[in-house]
Amino acid sequence: MTVRHVLKTMGLQGSWRIAASEVSTLMELAKVDEKTLFAELVEHAQSFSQAAISNFNVGAVCVGISGNLYLGANIEFAGCPLAQAIHGEQCAVTNAFLAGEKALKKIVISASPCGHCRQFMLELPNADDLEVTILSQNNNTTLGALIPNNFKTTLVIPDAKPLMQHPKQNLSVASPPTLVTIDGVDIPTTSPLEAEDMEVMQVYAVLAAATSYAPLTSCHSGVVLKTKDAKHVTGSVIESAAFNPTMLPLQVAYVNLLIHGKSWDDVTHVLLAEGSSNPHSASVLSPTTNILKESAVVSTISYLKLDMIQDSNDDSNHVDASQ
Repeated sequence: MTVRHVLKTMGLQGSWRIAASEVSTLMELAKVDEKTLFAELVEHAQSFSQAAISNFNVGAVCVGISGNLYLGANIEFAGCPLAQAIHGEQCAVTNAFLAGEKALKKIVISASPCGHCRQFMLELPNADDLEVTILSQNNNTTLGALIPNNFKTTLVIPDAKPLMQHPKQNLSVASPPTLVTIDGVDIPTTSPLEAEDMEVMQVYAVLAAATSYAPLTSCHSGVVLKTKDAKHVTGSVIESAAFNPTMLPLQVAYVNLLIHGKSWDDVTHVLLAEGSSNPHSASVLSPTTNILKESAVVSTISYLKLDMIQDSNDDSNHVDASQ
């Protein structure tokens, strides 16, 4: 019996996460060793890929220090710049980040990671020592070996805490949310939110922004997606020292949406909140509306400006607030 068949038997065929307590059961029922388990899980992760542009499916599996497994796949947005695609490794790391992992032990990938992903993963704790298994090359190595003489956030800010171990920020609402129209979206305008509903979305958005990882720009942003079944799915920005591999809060929220078994079709309202102590930081509003436009998600987005109160001493990492 294959790992995929066992996952179906265990009711995990659509799950992006496998708890540590389920791993041994999965191996026992599938009668596989650890190497075969990861090879089949990566293949399974590839089935989650949304490669509308490249038609190249990437799968990845991260192992958290908790022992939990986190699947990831590449996600491309048709009509958007290629730079706004989510790479498979980014997706798996984001999955672990959303689950509240403090660090990763290992990542297993279907193909050799591109420079974009190698750079992105340098934000992780003990990044140089992260074990990397490349299935297509039957190669076990480390991230430090894959990207030597690297550039990372601590070269700019020596005392910066890494992703997953970074502090939360103290943020407050600076002004009431404004409604931004997304030009060129030919879909019916969603009915306005009741004041109480908007207040709830603001709470989620501020929390998402507060748990974002933005050590270089200090531009902390978060997104909340409200779905048809009145759930709230959040995402926080994850910066990279090289800037370009940065994950927008909407990209993180979309990964979160998929983890929760939903799609763009389930989204009715979007709220973006951002605040910065840096007057020269770039806003993420424009790339956010671009993805929403090309994906024809909503015709308007609510925008909330935040103030930073003070630097936080809270070292708690992100815990997904979606519900």
